[in-house]
Amino acid sequence: MDTSAFHVRIDNLTLSPNVSFKQLDDINVTDGAAVYYITVKAVSGSGRVVMSSSNGVNIDVTPPDIQKIYHVDMSWDDEEISDFQGSNSTIAVRYRAFDRESQVVEYFWAIGTSPGGTDVQPFRSNGLKVLAVNSDLEGHLLHGSTYYVTLRAVNGAGLQSTVMTSGVTVLFGNPDVAHTNTTVPFGEEVPLPEDVHIDDTVMITDLSYAGLSWGTPREEEGITATFFSLSSDANGMNDVLPLTRVGGGGSGSVIIVNGTIQTHGKVSNVSDLQRDSPEEEADSSDFHMEPGRTLFPTLRVCNGAHQCTDVKAKKIIYIRPSDQAGTSRHGESAKIMLNMPTSETIAIRTKEGVKNGTTLVAGLLTKRDVSAEYTSDASVNFRSFVANTDFTSTFTERWLNNRIKHWLGVNFFVTTLGNVEVPGPINITLPINTTLIELGLEPRLLYWNSEMQEWQDAQRACGIGEMVQTVVDWPNRCAHFQVCTTNVHNIEMDSPVARQHKSVEDSKQIFQGPSHFTLAAVEKSSFNSRPVIVSHSRVEAQEDEEKDIWIRYFDLDGDRLSFSISVPPLFGNARLEENEEYAVVYYTPCLDCYGTDKINISAVEMLPDNPHSINIQLVVEVEPRNDDPVLFVLVEDNPALIVPTKRLDLTVEANRMSNLHYRDLQVIVGAYDVEPADLLVLDFSVESNGTMSTSQQERRADFVSLNICSTNSTWFTVIQERGTNGTSGPLQLDPCDIQAPHALQDMAWVFTTLTCRPHENFTGKDVIKINAKDQHGGLSRVVTLDLYVLENLCEHGGQCVGDVTDPDCTSKDRTKGFERYWCNCTSAPGWTGRLCEIDYDECLSAPCPSNYTCVDKVNGYVCECGNPSWPCAGKLTAWQICLIVLAAVFLLLLTIVVWRKWKISNSPKKVGSIFFRTSRVSPDATMIKVKPINGVRDDDVKGLKLPEPHRATGRERDGASPGKVRRAWGDDNTSASKAAALFNWTWSPTRSAETRNRPKDLQDGAVTEMMPLPGMPLKTTDL
Repeated sequence: MDTSAFHVRIDNLTLSPNVSFKQLDDINVTDGAAVYYITVKAVSGSGRVVMSSSNGVNIDVTPPDIQKIYHVDMSWDDEEISDFQGSNSTIAVRYRAFDRESQVVEYFWAIGTSPGGTDVQPFRSNGLKVLAVNSDLEGHLLHGSTYYVTLRAVNGAGLQSTVMTSGVTVLFGNPDVAHTNTTVPFGEEVPLPEDVHIDDTVMITDLSYAGLSWGTPREEEGITATFFSLSSDANGMNDVLPLTRVGGGGSGSVIIVNGTIQTHGKVSNVSDLQRDSPEEEADSSDFHMEPGRTLFPTLRVCNGAHQCTDVKAKKIIYIRPSDQAGTSRHGESAKIMLNMPTSETIAIRTKEGVKNGTTLVAGLLTKRDVSAEYTSDASVNFRSFVANTDFTSTFTERWLNNRIKHWLGVNFFVTTLGNVEVPGPINITLPINTTLIELGLEPRLLYWNSEMQEWQDAQRACGIGEMVQTVVDWPNRCAHFQVCTTNVHNIEMDSPVARQHKSVEDSKQIFQGPSHFTLAAVEKSSFNSRPVIVSHSRVEAQEDEEKDIWIRYFDLDGDRLSFSISVPPLFGNARLEENEEYAVVYYTPCLDCYGTDKINISAVEMLPDNPHSINIQLVVEVEPRNDDPVLFVLVEDNPALIVPTKRLDLTVEANRMSNLHYRDLQVIVGAYDVEPADLLVLDFSVESNGTMSTSQQERRADFVSLNICSTNSTWFTVIQERGTNGTSGPLQLDPCDIQAPHALQDMAWVFTTLTCRPHENFTGKDVIKINAKDQHGGLSRVVTLDLYVLENLCEHGGQCVGDVTDPDCTSKDRTKGFERYWCNCTSAPGWTGRLCEIDYDECLSAPCPSNYTCVDKVNGYVCECGNPSWPCAGKLTAWQICLIVLAAVFLLLLTIVVWRKWKISNSPKKVGSIFFRTSRVSPDATMIKVKPINGVRDDDVKGLKLPEPHRATGRERDGASPGKVRRAWGDDNTSASKAAALFNWTWSPTRSAETRNRPKDLQDGAVTEMMPLPGMPLKTTDL
């Protein structure tokens, strides 16, 4: 059918790109993109009409609206707006555009070193993605350079919009802040000797004040944020003031005063810095430091690429006017003398040989000082090193428990300028009030460990136990102490360090501070109460179950105990775990064991000196219980133990007459029980579409070791199952993969053979459930045998073949049918077809010799000759036939050659017909007159003499002899008639010859006409 194309064009239309329509409420109006359609109506000559409309077109006269575009730093965040980036290989932008009429169909973007430039990357398509990334710019981006992205959006009408970014500046590495200066407002130089200069620390006398100011970093560093924090050490703990943003890229200052923080004219409470949300209200907002505390300010500036650098700032130390400082100018001891209100003096000095400029700072702490609250509400991690003895007298380390009798009212702090380390020990001499030190007491210098929140013995900082003695000068009423690291005991008591006995040489003898020291009267002898075990030592356990044995103790001094197993149990295993208040022994009896077992436990106090130790004997009574049998299945002499597995999949071929490979499924089902006296019985529950039978359950078994594995408690034996008829067959168990609980001969056994025969032609799934039980009610786990009867339509012994999903025909899906399978007929000779159901015709290849008939048989054929008189050569092979043919040809050629030679040699003397070597004659000599025709004269035959008449003998009849005339007939009428036929004679037995006239159509020539005469034979004289 021919079709014609028509072009429709409508001009001079005024089409609006948008259309307004009312919503469902019939009130509100919504604008949308207008869609226009062209409808064509065709009318045939018969009046039939057909109409068709176009797919619609939008009217779009406006380009896309690119609403936003911004750079992102892929090395930091792929969504955060950034004017700087630290990546040296990537430029990325995010954008958003909108086109209501025809939608945005594609984005193109380019990168340049100037707005609108494309020298870094020409325009390339980004599809409809709203994130454009080029990560192949390594080596093309330069530090400090600004790069611009140009974005082009194209809508469905082909209209374009183009925008450019404000640029992103590439910054490599951290900012250089070497030229940025910082100062501490109201900070003063520490009063030191003129020849000693300390330029990294300033002092502040107001304990509620802190701050820092800084200059403007260089513009090319691209600084965008400034952060500030205060810490108690150089590691930046931020335990005083957390890291807080306090500015941008310019200069600024932070002032902390009276619990407020002021920056850029904004005032906030310091407690606001630790709140999780603005709605939370702080109980207080205080900032009050101890005298002697050193603060480490941190000023961190970051550029737009999120690379940060800490600006160097001086440390702040709080020193009151009454506090003292002592400096070593030339390596001598740094000394401080603190004058007490009682006109007595506290002497503090370092050892000789310290570094020049080493400075100690110390000051007395009055009752008011130790009662003040030192805190920073800006941080929850702040810990004060000054403590009030009125509220902390019971918070003491183990050595001081119940030994402090009097607090002697002497309090002071010691630290180092700049919190630097000073080689210890520090020697401190204190005046003592002998009237307060009774008999049996001694003065001890204590310090408050802010981390452990307890009072500790300062002398133990340089040594352990009795290795450091307090030297008391009773006549001069003073005591001499040595102090080293004042946080040496800031370790848990159960840590390996706390369990060691450290010597003075092993301790790191340094002093750093700051520390709050106080003097107390302490009993000389330490009291150590003996721990008491409060848990039961005799427990009960169940056979084959783990028992948790808790060991609880009580110590009056709160000392912890370290437990260990001194003598393990004889009939089980035990392991021990320690906790802060108790220990747990996990005891497991040996398998199938019961009775009494014992465990000896040793416990020692975790004290370095003179710890108490106790021995505990746990007596465990293991109660017996009946053990359940364990069931297993052997498939083709391979063990498939069903514990903990509860199901086993078995497969068997379909029982079909055509399936020559069908075999009944036989599996060995057995069970054992660790109690050899138990009598085991196997129970079967069958939901079957076939015949299931079991042999007699046999409980006697012989075990013969194969000597493969190391012990006889493994499955390495051959089980001889005895049958009712006295025969036995070996059952091979897996060598070493499965551990037997005991020696095999020490357990009870039961075996049976399960035979499964599906119903004929059934395919699908059968379910067999098995369990074993003993006479005491013990039950094994129920084992489910899922028997899958697999379809097999192969005939005559063909082998099943599957597709790529199941090439070996092992899938259980074969229970659903044989659609995805076929048969390999290699094992079914003579058969072909998908199911080996077609007898292959071997006669198609014509295997029989000529003249034989091929008869097809199964996997063969027979060549039959048919009529026995028919000349078949079935018994001759091809080479024999060829040899016979060649021999016949050779003899024929030889005969021809001999004949031709004979003919040539005897042709002039030839007499008679050319058809005979000798003439056939009658019993009497018969002379034949030859009359020449056409020019043959009588003279030509004058010299011819006939031989004399002679009667042939019997030998001569067999073959003519040269020179003799054979007698051609007599009694042999058959021979005579054949000879006559050669001359076209009509033979008549009543006549010896018959006249035959010459044919009229015979041409004249040299032809001899033979005229045999009837009657008497010719005489010689007649010739």
